[in-house]
Amino acid sequence: MRVYFAQVMDNKAYLEHALKVLAELEGQGHSVYFPWRDEGLILEDQAGEDSSMATFYKDVENIRSCDALVAYIDGLGPDSGTCVEIGIAYALGKPIALYTTEFKYLPKGLDLREWMRGYASVTFANEGSAEIQNEPMINNMLLGASNRTVFTDAEGILGWLAALA
Repeated sequence: MRVYFAQVMDNKAYLEHALKVLAELEGQGHSVYFPWRDEGLILEDQAGEDSSMATFYKDVENIRSCDALVAYIDGLGPDSGTCVEIGIAYALGKPIALYTTEFKYLPKGLDLREWMRGYASVTFANEGSAEIQNEPMINNMLLGASNRTVFTDAEGILGWLAALA
């Protein structure tokens, strides 16, 4: 499948993590369009109107030609550009999934002990339930556009893409 991978373009750590997720998706045969990599880093304070519009039209064309959009939403709040990409995909009838690694966005019912398995340095203060009890703190419009499809790892994204195919 052809996947458009949207995310905020302002943090090296997010970029490095996204590249790992992209490698997993592409390793399973998916074609992934990732603006950071495929268009190049855009310094918005140096971008003129012509280059900004060219970027916008290129993004729209790639969203139009994708089979699905995955939006990496970590950060202080969903990025405005990522939200625009989600809105375009929604208007075009594309399936949308949200991807996160932040506790505030984790889906209700997720077992944190299971999710954190493999991180030996992480311990839990109590022996009780480590299940997320509340709905994720995501803008309601994003949850609606994604039909509450929220993943916390590349494996979840791959399963979703397989179900769409």
